[in-house]
Amino acid sequence: EWIAQLQALAPGCTIYNHYGPTETTVGVLTCRAGAQLPGTRSGTLALGRPLPNSRVYILDGNAQPVAVGEQGELCIGGSGVARGYLNRPDLTAERFVPDPFNEQPGARLYRSGDIARYLPDGNLEFCGRLDHQIKLHGYRVELGEIEATLRGRRGIGDAVVLAREDAHDKQLIAYVVPQRADQPLWDCNPSTVLPDGAPVAHLNKNETDYIYNEIFVLQAYLRHGITLRDGACVLDVGANIGLFTVFANRVARGLRMYSFEPNPAAFACLKANAAAWGTAVKCLPIGLSRDNSSAELTFFEGMSLLSGFHTDAATEREMVKNYVLNQQSEPLGDAQLLAQIEELIDDRLHSTTVPAQLRTLSSVIAEEGIEQIDLLKINVEKSELEVLLGLDADDWPRIRQLVIEVDRQDNLAPIVALLDRHGFEHLVEQDPLLRKTELCYVYAIRPSAEYGRLVRQQRATEHVRRLPAADQDILVPAILREHLKAHLPPHMVPSAYVLMEKFPLTSNGKVDRHALPDPAGDVRQSSVEFVSPQSETEKALAAIWTELLKVDKLGINDDFFDLGGHSLLAIRTVSKIRDAFQVDVTLRNLFESPTVAALAAVIDGLQWLTGEAAPAPDARDREEIEL
Repeated sequence: EWIAQLQALAPGCTIYNHYGPTETTVGVLTCRAGAQLPGTRSGTLALGRPLPNSRVYILDGNAQPVAVGEQGELCIGGSGVARGYLNRPDLTAERFVPDPFNEQPGARLYRSGDIARYLPDGNLEFCGRLDHQIKLHGYRVELGEIEATLRGRRGIGDAVVLAREDAHDKQLIAYVVPQRADQPLWDCNPSTVLPDGAPVAHLNKNETDYIYNEIFVLQAYLRHGITLRDGACVLDVGANIGLFTVFANRVARGLRMYSFEPNPAAFACLKANAAAWGTAVKCLPIGLSRDNSSAELTFFEGMSLLSGFHTDAATEREMVKNYVLNQQSEPLGDAQLLAQIEELIDDRLHSTTVPAQLRTLSSVIAEEGIEQIDLLKINVEKSELEVLLGLDADDWPRIRQLVIEVDRQDNLAPIVALLDRHGFEHLVEQDPLLRKTELCYVYAIRPSAEYGRLVRQQRATEHVRRLPAADQDILVPAILREHLKAHLPPHMVPSAYVLMEKFPLTSNGKVDRHALPDPAGDVRQSSVEFVSPQSETEKALAAIWTELLKVDKLGINDDFFDLGGHSLLAIRTVSKIRDAFQVDVTLRNLFESPTVAALAAVIDGLQWLTGEAAPAPDARDREEIEL
């Protein structure tokens, strides 16, 4: 890339790639950069061919020449080879060796320690350092190849990979310097990568998948003529983890956004996502209501979307149950499966309470100096009417568009009356999956030349906008891991990733690998080595997972949920395990022991208690439901 940039800036400049270590008086190889740069496996320009009075050899471990295309150590002979190292006879003897290819008495070769290979055109390619080759779990690993693969990913400015050894094992650690200085998502735990490649901070995968489908795929907040334009002012009330904030800043540029979320756990994710994806987003850890006050917020740890100030566990439970059952084309007749669904919902609706500050929307408008609200999006779990009652009459004319998720039927009529009173065209719509629940959407537009009128009749996908590609400069370890998995064998994928502002350098300007920090212990466990199932229990359990998760290769350390498992697929898995092993495995066992190895140990323990052996798993199946 540097060469291409230089050629563009100075077309008349002739560019040479020049190679040679100090021990050979520097000048050894040179390669002229032509208009068409030769492709190399390393992604760098070739080192070229020897200069006069220099000879180069690519030798194997037995000091024999390797074939064209094979890698070996680059050894240098000729007039430029130095006498040795001052006062270091040991190092001189190691690096300066007799030249077996030169009949001149006393001729010597310098062993550079660089790995290279001959290209078909006779040029040499630099492939790494001999002292950067290691043996890991029976494989010979070239650290430079991993580093080059990392550098080839957009968003990475530089990369260094080391093998560090602790009391348990040797692991590969990748150190990366990003091109974008701020990386607000890097330390977020957990984080995930959305289906379109955008990394985000989140609370749990099932919920994030649901929100992604609602906001990014269905684009539910852009229906019926609702628009997002460059430079608009948007209020995201009830932002949760901030996926609408992310979406809005992908759809339009230069937005001025205010995102409100009183739940501390969700707010932490919102703030990180807004910093990563927004341009001018102000995140406010407050709720909106008809008065400036405080209240207790009920936080459902497994379903944060249902958290709010007016929650009722029984109502929420029935709503989620109906949503699940509405996904079935036929009534669900399996009583055991239905009971398991209810068990799962109850587990997800475990709640805690947290204090929260409440403000009126008008007080925020005055404090922030907001002149116009191009879109007011409200999703606040039964508090939607109170948000609107916190608007003074003088502030209603500032609003151009609204999308309101209404969770209580008795809120709908007063909301519609408010919209009528303040000159909005509006429409009420319910998703088919939400039938038998009170939840619906209200779309409202104030008719104007700028925003037009409400679109009442609209096909399901007519409003969907094509999103620009996700910013590749925003990094999380999962993205780097997936990039390496796509280009390298599993044993070359590092176990941990460390983000650095810059690398420490030696006195001569090279990366000081010994000064790179050791990652924290918990970071080291971010990836695991592939290990095949060994015991009969592990093999039988892996067979069940392979069938249900549709994966070809499964190791004992692979995580059920990392492989695409979700809560209700977990129900099917537990059911099959019970049938196959004749033990009472629970959903909690799978959630707490989500790897083959860990769950197999649970199964073996239960079998030991009952004194029963494990029969082979059968092929019976059950309904799969998305939650």
